[in-house]
Amino acid sequence: MMQNHNHVFEVLRENGIKELRPPQKKVVERGLLDKDKNFLICIPTASGKTLIGEMVLINHLLDENKTPTNKKGLFIVPLKALASEKYDEFRRKYEKYGLKVALSIGDYDEKEYLSKYNIIITTAEKLDSLMRHNIDWLDYVYVAIVDEIHMINDEKRGGTLEVLLTKLKNLNVQIVGLSATIGNPEELAEWLNAELVIDNWRPVELRKGIFFQNKIIYSDRECKELPNFSNNQMLNLVLDCVKEGGCCLIFCNSKNGAVNEAKKLNLKKYLSNNEKYELQKLRDEILSILEPPTETCKALAECVEKGVAFHHAGLTYEHRKIVEEGFRNKLIKVICCTPTLCLNANTEILQESGFRKITELNKNEKIFALCGNKIKPVDGWKVHKTPQHPYNIVVKTKNGLEITTTPNHMFLVKEGKELCEKEAKDLKVGDYVATVDKIRIEEKDIDLSHGDLYFIGYFNDSELHKKHFLKNIERGIPHHKYLKKPRKIFNELNIDAFYNLPLEKLSYFIAGLFDGGGYINYNKKKIEFSSTSENLVKKLQLALLRFGVHSSIRKRRRAIKSPINSKEYKKRGIYKLIISDFISVKRFYENIPLKHKERRKLKQIVKSKKIGKIWCECYDEDIYWDRIKEIKKIKVNDKYAYDIELPDDGSNSHYIVANGFIVHNSAGINLPCRRAIVRDLMRFSDGRMRPIPIMEIYQCIGRAGRPGLDPYGEGIIFVKNEKDLERAEMYLEGKPEYIYSKLSNQGVLRTQLLGMIATREIENEFDLISFIKNTFYAHQYGNLGGVLRNIKEVIDFLEENEFIVDYFPTKLGKRISELYIDPLSAKIIIDGLNEMENVGNEELYYLYLISKTIEMMPLLRVSGFEELDLILEMEEAGIYDKTYDSLEAFKNAKMLYDWINEVPEEEILKKYKIEPGILRYKVEQAKWMIYSTKEIAKLLNKDIDTLSKLEIRLEHGAKEDILELLKIKHVGRIRARKLYDAGIRSVEDITKNPKKIASLLGEKIAKKILEELGVKFGQQTLQF
Repeated sequence: MMQNHNHVFEVLRENGIKELRPPQKKVVERGLLDKDKNFLICIPTASGKTLIGEMVLINHLLDENKTPTNKKGLFIVPLKALASEKYDEFRRKYEKYGLKVALSIGDYDEKEYLSKYNIIITTAEKLDSLMRHNIDWLDYVYVAIVDEIHMINDEKRGGTLEVLLTKLKNLNVQIVGLSATIGNPEELAEWLNAELVIDNWRPVELRKGIFFQNKIIYSDRECKELPNFSNNQMLNLVLDCVKEGGCCLIFCNSKNGAVNEAKKLNLKKYLSNNEKYELQKLRDEILSILEPPTETCKALAECVEKGVAFHHAGLTYEHRKIVEEGFRNKLIKVICCTPTLCLNANTEILQESGFRKITELNKNEKIFALCGNKIKPVDGWKVHKTPQHPYNIVVKTKNGLEITTTPNHMFLVKEGKELCEKEAKDLKVGDYVATVDKIRIEEKDIDLSHGDLYFIGYFNDSELHKKHFLKNIERGIPHHKYLKKPRKIFNELNIDAFYNLPLEKLSYFIAGLFDGGGYINYNKKKIEFSSTSENLVKKLQLALLRFGVHSSIRKRRRAIKSPINSKEYKKRGIYKLIISDFISVKRFYENIPLKHKERRKLKQIVKSKKIGKIWCECYDEDIYWDRIKEIKKIKVNDKYAYDIELPDDGSNSHYIVANGFIVHNSAGINLPCRRAIVRDLMRFSDGRMRPIPIMEIYQCIGRAGRPGLDPYGEGIIFVKNEKDLERAEMYLEGKPEYIYSKLSNQGVLRTQLLGMIATREIENEFDLISFIKNTFYAHQYGNLGGVLRNIKEVIDFLEENEFIVDYFPTKLGKRISELYIDPLSAKIIIDGLNEMENVGNEELYYLYLISKTIEMMPLLRVSGFEELDLILEMEEAGIYDKTYDSLEAFKNAKMLYDWINEVPEEEILKKYKIEPGILRYKVEQAKWMIYSTKEIAKLLNKDIDTLSKLEIRLEHGAKEDILELLKIKHVGRIRARKLYDAGIRSVEDITKNPKKIASLLGEKIAKKILEELGVKFGQQTLQF
């Protein structure tokens, strides 16, 4: 076998792999390089799973002479950030053999042209979406490597991966699944028709153990008693590692848990004088980031001075960087960690070649950033991946820009003549936010005249123009006095060569392009340009930005007609560039010297409108201050958000161009350690504390002792009591959980089937049966009849409730799919909205209605002595359902009702016997479900005024009378109530009574509030 595949091993040797590791040898001996054989490989982290996948790719994509075979291979990973890492690695390794590597992790709604690529690195979700777009290169795919295939067990993402694997099974593709240890690998391998290979070898010894009563009990039963450095047992466990030159990561299940654990640890007396000195400098640096320092800043600074830190979403980007660098430099010995937040994965960043998804940026190109008031290309940037927030903020402007960010992302805002920064969650409709007006680049001239450039532009747009022109030249037909030079340029230059031209010359090239392929739509007052070249259109969009001309790009497919002989050609992708806002149309008219007869239409459009003074006041150098038209919250399906790190060298203002907006570059932790400590075996999930899966604990402790970084690694579970000791032993000694299809319950089926019908994956019953027959769900269920009966119940449910009609989504069904709520919850909401005619208290009823939904489970328990009082209160509110579930929902609604009526939090916690975390979770879920109820009510033509107010009141926990005050930054519900009770009830009241504000809230807070409103402290008038 080895002899028949020498080219595979030659490529490995040329990339520095001299010898295979034991698990890699095992899979080769078992027939890995047999192209018709599927594999499921279960080996530990860092044992060489990726290289196994690479061997399979090489075997298919290179022949015995190491020449490309023109076949394609897929490398499917669970995370977009991991895809980006593999993309860089594979390009470095394999492009020298002529293999083209593509990274496809962007917008799920877009089809990407990947026909010319050999290795396509993607995620399950992205590949599934590509396959739904009828991609034409799928027949050339011969192998699919699926990394972390056990993610089929993931509650949220497993269904998508199962759908994808089901489709791949139907193709003639070798499937190689790479997995961590799972409980039922035989069952998964049987479904995949794959050879199963299991191995436990690791390159660095990983010792797993339990820490209890100041002892580490290793899995081999060896016991290590630790010195009693202090009464804090976690500190003893940390010091045992630190004193031997190691460092620790402590995994906590919450942000507060990470902070509190860090505060308990003090390594100061174990640090050298030099370490103490350097840590004091880090402390001072942390305190200098924000003015004045917040409580979080102070807590972090205090911890860092002791050689400890915490790392979570509440830290600023600068704070996180300080912590990470301190840990790398071995000054900070311990980090107690949780996740961090930022930009949505679909955000487009402006690079030198045009707008690109943040997950698809070209590392060889600069990105455009704000440098003072000018927007210029900046080098030395990095992309960071961070866990996503439960919800995002969508911001839309009057000029049609739209961006989705995490709630804490910073925007540049203009208030009067003053500039300020605002987080996304603090933005308001009517705010003026910074957007890109024009960009600046280093110009590069070409030795061509204006006429040359116009002529080249005219023919560069269309291959039909070009071929016809060259054909006529061969016949000796003169068309232009610049025949020879343009003909040569056709073969030497493309659009990239003209983008950097001086503006005057560039204008003639663009004029030629538009005269050749443009159109003035007089009725819609738009300028349009179409081309089959995606690169041309994107570069043109960027070139127009140099003139301050804004445009959008749309993509469609249609048959094209030759402008020369009217002959129709086969369907091709058409990219249309559209200039629609009046300012851009006017600038285009003023800067681009069109020769076409339709220039007259353009002139008429420009003359038909006058620019008001307000337009001129909206520009500052390269910034256009666009007004916010709409702000809304959306629930997030993506698991990760992304951020860009700009160089901190004074070359930029740390603002990037994203989706046309100018937003701050903001960024979790990815650091090696000697000892990984798992502090918690339970976490709050789905409304209650739940055990963390064994598989996740294995992956967590598997991070310790990475090759080349540590002589050994230790994964330790920290145990507090004997009850936890039994659970910890189960984690270390027990077999990992079985993995199950996540299509196996009605809730998941309702959501998945509605989603697939909404996206037209399933169009009829035949499609449905064919799909189900081959799923892991059907394989595990065993009885296909039972599966189909289960499916039929869901289809019947969706049809009965008019979410679908004959396997076609209704408008209501499509919106429910977009809201990511269970269709059963949607039915509960719809029924409740239709039954509320005789309701007395609308607010309480809406809270009761959402408390009945699946997403709000579990509810507060109702004791026997509460039942009668609750029934009487429900009847008074016009609610007559007396079932136990209804009583629980009403009790839950009462708790939320107390919250929005400003009952003190401590009183709520005591009255309903809940923990603070439970209350926060309930409120967050209620906000989302009230928003969903409002969106459904819109489609049913119901009044949404009360729902809109409820959404804000739940956010702040406040009565309706102080809502106007709550819209002001730095004014929470307690300050708002204090102001309202003192007669300060509007923005105008605040601006007219600054001294009274200071006496009520204190000078420091009053100054912040007044400055937020444009009032200089001590003055009575607004400063515009």
